[in-house]
Amino acid sequence: YRDWKPEGHGEVNLQKAIEQSCDVYFYMLANNLGIKKLSSFFKYFSFGEKTGIDLPYESSGVLPSEDWKLKNIGYKWTDGDTIITGIGQGYFLSTPLQLVYAASIIANKGLIVTPKLNRDIEIEKDKKTLEKENFLTNEIKDELWEAIRQAMFNVVNQENGTAYWTTKNKKNKDKFFEYMFVDSGIVVGSNGESPPLMKTRKEMKIEDARLFWKNLINEGLSLIHI
Repeated sequence: YRDWKPEGHGEVNLQKAIEQSCDVYFYMLANNLGIKKLSSFFKYFSFGEKTGIDLPYESSGVLPSEDWKLKNIGYKWTDGDTIITGIGQGYFLSTPLQLVYAASIIANKGLIVTPKLNRDIEIEKDKKTLEKENFLTNEIKDELWEAIRQAMFNVVNQENGTAYWTTKNKKNKDKFFEYMFVDSGIVVGSNGESPPLMKTRKEMKIEDARLFWKNLINEGLSLIHI
């Protein structure tokens, strides 16, 4: 296999593979699991399905499988297809919203929150969503969720993390905060126990962003790198 890092990553485990985006680790993991297990598990994070956001024309993306390829491409599934699916490439297609949705499930250790733009509406979880949530919260051990959460946190906070450049010095931190909390105009909600904190890019300055980040950490929330 070829990795983005020519000299390789050395011996890695799951946490190091996430921190350093080790392609080969996930190639091998995908190949060992097979496409049937991959596809069935990805469905719990709503890949290949709509998230249910209160917007029309949401795309479902593509969660490939043996049947999907034969029906849509006209060829049988190969081991190579499985391997590149393991790093989200090949026939696998997702929307930015689906990625954020999946990251939020990891951040909440299996609890599912349906995204919405109108904060005044209530979106009830349907039977399918409740079944997914039941599996994720009861069949996956807390220490496994925590290991993945910590690895994703390390991506931007540990020196060997692939996105450490965003936070390693003051200049980059300013750029990072300005992008994440000022230029992008991001709207961020709390953990449900306190009112949502919302600011527009005009209202939020870099110093506000730093305080905002500190408050998120104090509330037990974490930034998820994708």
